[in-house]
Amino acid sequence: MSDNANLPSSIPLLDSNGDNWTSFSLRFIDAVRAKKLWKHFDGSSVRPESSPVIPAPPAGIDLTENTQAAEAHAQAVRQAVARAKEDPDFLHRQQVWDDEEYLAAYLLSQRIPDSVLILTRGLPTVRARWLRVNEEMTYKSMHARTSMLNDFLDMKSEKGQDVREFLN
Repeated sequence: MSDNANLPSSIPLLDSNGDNWTSFSLRFIDAVRAKKLWKHFDGSSVRPESSPVIPAPPAGIDLTENTQAAEAHAQAVRQAVARAKEDPDFLHRQQVWDDEEYLAAYLLSQRIPDSVLILTRGLPTVRARWLRVNEEMTYKSMHARTSMLNDFLDMKSEKGQDVREFLN
């Protein structure tokens, strides 16, 4: 597999409880941007679709009653579709986008816990997967921070105990 298909070791595995979500996301985003794949995560890149300019039926003419107009319109539609299929770069652009999307999905799956991978597996795009991971880990991270704060606030030394000894 090419070097582009691997993340550097400085990108930690994401903890399933979200403890390292902030540091993970910052490093992961930087690495994915360096690989020029962030556009798949932020949704700014969409799969090229064939977009023939399909002519509208002539105004004021009922194609169900006027067979000559209906045939002319059908022929214009067939020609528009044929022109779109003749675009020699279209299939190549789709293949490049698909390859980048698969690579981006793979990079994400390398560093997220299995439980989160299962949550995101059925989502159609890397953008949708990233949003789901972000939502899940932000929630878990906030919960973990709240729990740590409560544990800290519950810490008390015994009356008369040496505070230095308690903190060690």
